[in-house]
Amino acid sequence: MKEGCWENRGFLYGPVIPIYGAGAAAITLVMRLLAANGHSEPGRLQLFLICFFGSAVLEFSTHWLLEKLFHARWWDYSDMPLNINGRICLPASTLFGLSGMWVIYTMNPVIDRYTAGIADIWAELAGMLTLALFMMDTTLTISALTDFAINVRNAEEVWNRQMSNAVTKTADTVNSVQTKTADALKAGEEYTLRYIEHISRNMGHMRKNAISRIRRISVPARPQVPGIPDAIKVAEVLHRRLKSTAFRIRTRSAEKADGLSEDK
Repeated sequence: MKEGCWENRGFLYGPVIPIYGAGAAAITLVMRLLAANGHSEPGRLQLFLICFFGSAVLEFSTHWLLEKLFHARWWDYSDMPLNINGRICLPASTLFGLSGMWVIYTMNPVIDRYTAGIADIWAELAGMLTLALFMMDTTLTISALTDFAINVRNAEEVWNRQMSNAVTKTADTVNSVQTKTADALKAGEEYTLRYIEHISRNMGHMRKNAISRIRRISVPARPQVPGIPDAIKVAEVLHRRLKSTAFRIRTRSAEKADGLSEDK
């Protein structure tokens, strides 16, 4: 009614909902057993409570069993008030309690009146035929649902395998990029170190040439030229700093190389 079209919401392929029939048959059997054992017929409130709690137990257990067997839900009361895990709720159980009263007080008397004139043999044949059709429908439904569950499980395994391969490829790509980056940094540091050593050697030669030239032009008879000792000191300080910088770069390069080998 909500969808505005015919919809099969039952567990079976056929146009029947077994849980409704099971509930109606159960309350009918209970009432007839009470009458056969000489018990008085329960009152309307007692009958309502029997149908209310009986339907709640039947609906909850059926929902749980179907969900465990086929990993699917045929109904969900999560948006209804006072529900338990979406399997049962107070409004639905109340409606089933009233429906049980309608079965006992209205439907069963009509069925008894129309079936009273049918011979037992024909009633048994009709029951056996109905049971055979019901069992065929149940077998087909369970077979289809089992195949569906297997297909879903296979699809899940394929999906997990593809995701695992994708994650592995991504990790390999990241490791490759890190390795290439580390190699490039190491090559750049080695080039820088060689360049600084080259400059340091050139500066050493320049210092020696400058000192030798300064010593050649220094005459003992003449007063010392101001500024020349300071130039010599500056050249020595620059030489020492270049050697210290080259040593620090060489030490850092060795430490980074050791760290990259440990990460790998």
